[in-house]
Amino acid sequence: MDNRKYRRVAGSAHIDFHLEHSDAATREYYSGLVENYSFGGMFITSDVPMSVGDVVYLRIEIDGEAPIQARALVRWTRRWKKPRGAGVEFVDFDALGDRDIGEIMDRLFESEESSAPNGA
Repeated sequence: MDNRKYRRVAGSAHIDFHLEHSDAATREYYSGLVENYSFGGMFITSDVPMSVGDVVYLRIEIDGEAPIQARALVRWTRRWKKPRGAGVEFVDFDALGDRDIGEIMDRLFESEESSAPNGA
């Protein structure tokens, strides 16, 4: 039985992020893939070591729109089994304006699917 608060949507989309524990002068930016998402958070596949409690800053870009910045909290990690990555819970969003996050995420996955070779 699935006890999740929000329904998960499967897919694959590119995302850029950085971790709060790095200072601005030495901040490293990373990339990963979103394997699934919900209104509450997402699973980011990445070999970047993240720990439970880390704050992650996400940059969500969709062609033709201003990027959205999101802050998320790492709730769990998967380090030894593939795909490696972390489950993050959204804390807040910047530059969202009157846009709906559900629509934005749907469009993000649509844009990734349409850019895949042969529609794959």
